Amino acid sequence: AVVSMDQKGRHVVSLVSGHLGGANRLAGEVAALTGGVAVITTATDVHGLPALDVLAVEHGLIIENLPGVRMIHMALLAGRPVRVVDPEGFLYDELSAYPELFRLEPDLDQALTGPGPTVYVGFRERDWPPEWLRLRPRNLVAGMGCHKGLPGEELLAFIRHTFEEERLSLLSLKALATIEAKKDEPGLRMAARSLGVEFLWFTATELKDIPVPNPSPAVARHMQVASVSEAAALKAGGVELVVTKQKSPNATLAVARVA
Repeated sequence: AVVSMDQKGRHVVSLVSGHLGGANRLAGEVAALTGGVAVITTATDVHGLPALDVLAVEHGLIIENLPGVRMIHMALLAGRPVRVVDPEGFLYDELSAYPELFRLEPDLDQALTGPGPTVYVGFRERDWPPEWLRLRPRNLVAGMGCHKGLPGEELLAFIRHTFEEERLSLLSLKALATIEAKKDEPGLRMAARSLGVEFLWFTATELKDIPVPNPSPAVARHMQVASVSEAAALKAGGVELVVTKQKSPNATLAVARVA
């Protein structure tokens, strides 16, 4: 953020990175201190339009394709309606206040068949049209179990392959979860670190009573729980399994959506 001010503090100008860098907000704060006027020139602010990049930051959303912000803002400035696919309602309250600007679409795949500038808020992957802005919530947890000493590279490859096969965005991954007996596995820790996500673990007592669709007698014999990957993903705040237990030669993986 870069803000410029005259010597008497009468005009406080937001110069660089007004939205994402916070220069607009900073100009307002400085102007309040000096008794001056904040000078804001970003087009959406001048026209009283919602700024999608600001809303994304405020709601903890990751902007996957930053050039898409400009395309959406240009459409709004030109008076073109923008479609919004936001199945979990991250931006619903703000954008529904502008019914003349935004048209809420309930179904992602149906929306993909139509033309026009569109904002998608979610963790799904598709073949995206060029006019779509993609905002990613961090609302997925991967539960994992693995053989002792499994290299992190193998676990990473398994995670990436599963997310690609299931058409999920890795940008939406919030945490990697496992059972306490695996909390010191270097491979799991390395995978979480490489993905930039939190590493969580739970005791067998915490996991043993969580209902899962794919309990394993073999896991129960060795770990005293019927499930590691599915149970850990759900225990980490998951409200539903997006991906049920997947197996590789040396690991298991399940993915849950968190509230």
